[in-house]
Amino acid sequence: MDVVALGGFTSIILESGGANLQAIQGTKFTTGNTLTAALIADSLVKACQKWNQPLKDSTLLIIGSTGDIGSACVRYFSNKVKKNTPYCQKSSPTPPARRTTKIRKGQLSG
Repeated sequence: MDVVALGGFTSIILESGGANLQAIQGTKFTTGNTLTAALIADSLVKACQKWNQPLKDSTLLIIGSTGDIGSACVRYFSNKVKKNTPYCQKSSPTPPARRTTKIRKGQLSG
């Protein structure tokens, strides 16, 4: 079985049924985000095994937990770890360009 990861706006094609892609039998299609989340999960499981750290006894911090990749990891590990600690940065009322300007001027606000 072959796996093809597609980036950009191809998730729109896949989510709509991807009729043209179904003609390639034996091949599985995924978006880049899905494949990335799967690789992260697999790598974390293997790292815990290597270091003899059982997942069920672990606390997991996922930074960027509201994004596509982070939220997929949160869902995957939700019943596999002792404690799941999702983290996301709150939106700032200051536009990014103004924040950058303030930081360059030595002001850490925004």
